[in-house]
Formats: sequence, C-alpha cells, structure tokens
Amino acid sequence: MARMGDPVWCPACTRIGFIAQGNPTYVDDLVAVATQGHAVECGCK
Repeated sequence: MARMGDPVWCPACTRIGFIAQGNPTYVDDLVAVATQGHAVECGCK
C-alpha cells in the first residue's frame, strides 16, 4: 500500500519523488492512500 507523501521511483526522470495525491475516502493511519494515476512530485515537468 502506498500513501500520500511516500517516496516512489520515477523512471521518466530517474529520480525519487513523493506521492502528491491520495484518495481522501481511503485512509491508513490518517494518511490518504494513493492508487494508480495519482500525481507524483519529482523532477518531471
């Protein structure tokens, strides 16, 4: 399970980024859970 704020690898820019979105109705330990298609903050623009 991946949550908003977790680090993830971006193969496009070859950097580690952080999950920037999550589903507000699906939470784990008060943090929104991310699903496929949620945005990642990384080196891509």
